[in-house]
Amino acid sequence: MRKYDVVVIGAGPGGMTAALYAARANLNVAMLDRGIYGGQMNNTDDIENYPGFTTIKGPELGEKMYQGTVKAGVNFVYGDVQNVTVDDQQMKHIQTDSD
Repeated sequence: MRKYDVVVIGAGPGGMTAALYAARANLNVAMLDRGIYGGQMNNTDDIENYPGFTTIKGPELGEKMYQGTVKAGVNFVYGDVQNVTVDDQQMKHIQTDSD
């Protein structure tokens, strides 16, 4: 069993941002997703409303965001969350289809 301080479920823009800032706070972070990181950005041709870029392809922005999380030390875990339980010590246990 792997232990993390923070587990973010979903690797879209919101999930990657949450994982990045948790890692920057020196927490041990896992980011779980059943698909490719970037979420729906991967289905978007041009993104024209993201700060710092006048226009960027969705998959390219997803890759840049993902590389930022990797650099910060976030662990990407591929899998579909099947179950979340809380034990008597308030520890959360997350089971994926790859467990």
